Amino acid sequence: MLGFARLKELGLACDSNLCAEVYESVDCNCSDYRTQGLRGGFVLLESNTRHRELHSQHLLVPAAVFTHTDLQEGPMSTTSRSTAKNRLLAALPEREYQRLLPHLEPFLFDHARVLYEIDETINYCYFPHDAVVSLVTQMEDGKIVEVALVGNDGVTGLVFLLGQKKSAERAIVQIPNGGMRIKADVLLKEFMRGEGLHAVLLRYLNSLLRQVAQTAACNASHTIEERLSRWLLMCHDRVESDQINLTQEFIAEMLGTRRATVNVGAINLQSAGLIKYNRGRIQIIDRPSLEESACECYEAVRRVTD
Repeated sequence: MLGFARLKELGLACDSNLCAEVYESVDCNCSDYRTQGLRGGFVLLESNTRHRELHSQHLLVPAAVFTHTDLQEGPMSTTSRSTAKNRLLAALPEREYQRLLPHLEPFLFDHARVLYEIDETINYCYFPHDAVVSLVTQMEDGKIVEVALVGNDGVTGLVFLLGQKKSAERAIVQIPNGGMRIKADVLLKEFMRGEGLHAVLLRYLNSLLRQVAQTAACNASHTIEERLSRWLLMCHDRVESDQINLTQEFIAEMLGTRRATVNVGAINLQSAGLIKYNRGRIQIIDRPSLEESACECYEAVRRVTD
C-alpha cells in the first residue's frame, strides 16, 4: 500500500483527516485526481467532492470508488467467442461472433458514467464484462428507482433493436470494469438476419422483462432485508468479487427507499453474519445464508437468466 506521504508527493492526497488512510475512506474533499496501479490490488478511479450529481438532484453517487486492478481498457483477447467474458457474446455461433468482432470496441465502464440519459438517442449498445449497469427511471418529482441491472449476462440499448431509437431509462454504471460496445445500427443489421444473435437477444429480452416485473413486485411487497439481499446477490452474480463498493445513498436510490432504511437493513444483515459493511464497502461473507435471506424474487429471476 502506498503511504500517505508518498500519495501527497504524487498529488493523490490532501490534508483532510478523511484522506489519512485512503483505503479506509471514500469521503474525501480533496481536488480531482485520477491514477492507476496503486499497490494492494486496487485502483483509485476518480475523486472530486464528497458527492457528484449526474443530471438529477436525487441521484447521488459515491465520490471515490476502488475496484480490482483487472480493469480492461486496452486490447482484449476476444478473437474467439470462447474467450468472450460477456455471456451473450459467448453464446453466439463462432461465425456470427467473427462477423461482429471487427465492430466490437473495448470500452471502460467508469463508475457513475451515464451511458444514456432518458430520451437520449441510442448510438451504441454496451456489453459489460464484470461491470454492472443500472437502468433507472425517474418520476416527475425527481425520484429515481432502478428497474433492472445489466451485467455480463446482457447488453444495454436493447430497445433500439425493437425500433425504439431513444432510451426510456437512464443507464448508469454502478460497478466499474471493462466491456465492449458496438454501434447500435451495426448490431441491428446483424439482429435482422434472424440467425443466432436474433435468438440469443430474444432470450435475453425475456429474462430482462422478467427482471423488470419481478423488481416492481419486490419493491412493493418485501422487507428491506429481503430486497437488499436480492439486490446484493444480483450484483454478486455479475462480478468476480465478494466485495461491492457502493454507498448507502446509492443503494437507497436503486431500491427506491430512504438511506436510513437501507442502513437498518445493512445492520441486520451484518449482525446475522451475512455481510460486512464499512464506509461504502460491502463484503459478502456468507452467500448461502444471504440467498436464504432473499425473497423469492431472486430465484425467480435467476432461473430465467440461467
